[in-house]
Amino acid sequence: AVIEVINAYTGEQAAEFATNNCPPDILAGYLLEIGRYYNNAYIVLEINNHGLAVMNAIKNKYANLYRREVFDKRTKEYTQAVGWRTTGMTKPLLIDIMEQSVREESTRIKSESLLKEMKTFVRTDESGKQGYGSEGQNKDDRVIAYGLALQGIKHLPSMKTPKTIAQIKLEEYIRNKALEVQFPQKTYIANRFSQ
Repeated sequence: AVIEVINAYTGEQAAEFATNNCPPDILAGYLLEIGRYYNNAYIVLEINNHGLAVMNAIKNKYANLYRREVFDKRTKEYTQAVGWRTTGMTKPLLIDIMEQSVREESTRIKSESLLKEMKTFVRTDESGKQGYGSEGQNKDDRVIAYGLALQGIKHLPSMKTPKTIAQIKLEEYIRNKALEVQFPQKTYIANRFSQ
C-alpha cells in the first residue's frame, strides 16, 4: 500500500508512505492522519481489492474524498461514488496525466523509490499482459498512487496564488500611496492616528 502526497499548488511531492503489509483498517487510520495533517487533503482512494475496505473505514469519517460519476442501471441515473476504480479504461488516464506532468515539469518528484518504479513501468502488448504495469517482478504501487494524486489535483477547483508577506506589504504601500494622492489630508490624518 502506498500513500502519495503532492502539493496541489506547486506540484511538489510532499510525502510518501509505503508498506508491504498493512491491514485495511490500519491503513485507513494512516490515511486519515496524513489527510488531516496536510490541511484536510483531498484523498483519491483506489477502491480495487483491499481499497474497498479502506474506503468503507474512512468514508463516514472524512469528507474530502474523490468521487466519480457512475451510472446506476437500476435507477437509470448518474450518481456519485467514492473512490477511483482502476481498470483497463481508467489506467491510461493515470499514465497520461503523469506523463504530461513530467513532460511539462508541473510536478517535482523527490522519492528515489518512485523514480525507480517509474523506470520499470511499461506498456506491453504481450499476450495475457496487455496494458500498463511493472516490468518483470518489479512493483508499480508508487506509480499508481502518484497518478491518483495527480488525478486528484486535476479535479480540484482552481487555486489562487498565495501571496508572500512582501507582496502583501507592497500592495498595502501602493494602496496607501494612491489614497495619499486622491485624499492627501485625510490619509495624513488617518496615518497619524494609526501609529
